[in-house]
Amino acid sequence: MRAAICTLSRNHAQSDRATAWRAMVACCVFLGMHATANAAPQASLDTLRSQLTALDSSLSQGPATDRTLTEILSQHGLDNLSEAAPPRLSAHPDPRHRVFAGPAAVEVVDFRIALAILAQSYDGKDNGDVILAQGDRGSQALSFRGGVVTLNDIRSAAARLSRASGTQALTIPVVLWEDTLLRLVPGDDLVLSRAHGAFVMSFGRVEITGASLSVTEDANPLSSEFVPFLTVGGGGSLALRDSRVSGLGFGWTEKFSGLSVVSHPFMPSLGPSVIEGNVIEDIVTLVLSGTSDAHVTGNQFHNVRDNALRLTRAPRAQVAGNLFHGEAPTNAIRLLDRSNDAHLAGNVFLGGTRAAILVRGGSDRVQVAGNLLWRRDGAAIKFLNTACGRASGNIALDGRQKGIEVRKSPGTVLSGNTIGGVHSSGIWISDQPDGAVTRLSDNVLVRNGSGLATATAARIVLDGNDLSQQLPRLVDGDLNPQNAVLIADLRGQTPLTLTAGGTGPMPFAQAGPCQTEDRR
Repeated sequence: MRAAICTLSRNHAQSDRATAWRAMVACCVFLGMHATANAAPQASLDTLRSQLTALDSSLSQGPATDRTLTEILSQHGLDNLSEAAPPRLSAHPDPRHRVFAGPAAVEVVDFRIALAILAQSYDGKDNGDVILAQGDRGSQALSFRGGVVTLNDIRSAAARLSRASGTQALTIPVVLWEDTLLRLVPGDDLVLSRAHGAFVMSFGRVEITGASLSVTEDANPLSSEFVPFLTVGGGGSLALRDSRVSGLGFGWTEKFSGLSVVSHPFMPSLGPSVIEGNVIEDIVTLVLSGTSDAHVTGNQFHNVRDNALRLTRAPRAQVAGNLFHGEAPTNAIRLLDRSNDAHLAGNVFLGGTRAAILVRGGSDRVQVAGNLLWRRDGAAIKFLNTACGRASGNIALDGRQKGIEVRKSPGTVLSGNTIGGVHSSGIWISDQPDGAVTRLSDNVLVRNGSGLATATAARIVLDGNDLSQQLPRLVDGDLNPQNAVLIADLRGQTPLTLTAGGTGPMPFAQAGPCQTEDRR
């Protein structure tokens, strides 16, 4: 492989590690894409596999927080490869954000009012566990209004109210209303007591930089299911940067998933949320629901208990340069319920169960680009009940099921992807509506269980796809009779339209919001 195009500094400071992680992710993707384009695909992929195996082994004990990026890259022979990392957003306040000034007022309130606001959009499931966990204290919580709130403010107010002693952990729930700004700064360590039923719920702005959030290990004696959480509801927003979040969340609802922004549709937004440069481990899920223009960049997700990241009704989200590793019982990223126009780029997935990226439920025009997906115990990328999706420049290796799946998703485009060593088909297309067109261009398929497999795929436009290292099983499913058509042109030099019944005319050139929908 070609050597360096530029060299990363070997002296990243602690504050630069989040940026460094994003660069590492881009480097891994660049390595695979560059090598595939400039050398024999199988040889290049074998080299990439060796490097990924070594990287995965180095992370087997947990997130890499004690080493710089350069040290990690150098160990795996990747320190001389780089590509532009996703840009870091400015830490300056967004002009859409409300300005908060002065200390907030504190009082004691019934937190069931806050639960009722969440229940208007996210039902009342698991509310009983939250209330039960409080014991004879009932539903009392510290309440802040009208200004800025710090960790010292919370601790001082809690000390006057709490009966617990001998612990630095927060032992009482905290509710912050829409006119507050919760600000945690470098060195702040917010520990929430599981045994005492502590949690933080904000309807305002939350800014956390260089801090840590965690929970105590002792189970709650009255509600064994309960685990503390940070929830931002109403029109609130979250800016979480360069921090560590561990152990939060319980149940199966979005509102108590550990780290969640669950917006109310009728409350004015305080601005987009930013999750950047963090280590997030052992939570249920990071949820962004009902919020637009969110940025999730440069984070490490490790040993999550459900989805690592769930986007629901979250249009125009940017998810870039994140690393997913460790235990992962289901999809790493789910885009659900009209999360339109999202962009997922340059993320790395090491292992995990089920499809790494699931785009579903009317989440249209989603772009999945330049991601590296390795040894997934499921598919790499799946489009289900969407339209106009695009997967380009991704590398999917050694998955136990399919590489890229397209189901009930008209207008999908797959271009420039490299899929190798998956146990099933490299590309699977099925259940497409009548007249749908799926476009495949410049993809490279290498030693998969089969190359392209279909079941009621409507029309597939093929152009420039390389199946020269996919023999002997080029196609499967209802495309089996078309095997000879592809054998005659293994590198796809002649564009064609393929159906279960044979080849057909090329569809019209398209215009409009979905370039692959037929013009009638």
